[in-house]
Amino acid sequence: MLSLQSQFVYLLLGDKGTMLDAGCGNFSGEPCSSNCAWLYELGWRGIGFEYDELLANQARTMFAPEMIIVKGDCLQANWKMLFE
Repeated sequence: MLSLQSQFVYLLLGDKGTMLDAGCGNFSGEPCSSNCAWLYELGWRGIGFEYDELLANQARTMFAPEMIIVKGDCLQANWKMLFE
């Protein structure tokens, strides 16, 4: 089920925006199976983090090249480099 947080963000900001998602690879391939996939289908783009290598590769397959998918811990990210 889609989180109330994502529904709230969509109602506030609409069809296109920029997202930062930690755990972006946790989806089943269906558009509404994850917050990241749902917002991506609506036209949102941004940066997704996934700690698990298999899930990061799946996210790259689904979202690249429109999104940056980082395999790793978002708490250890070089944020300055990502946003330059």
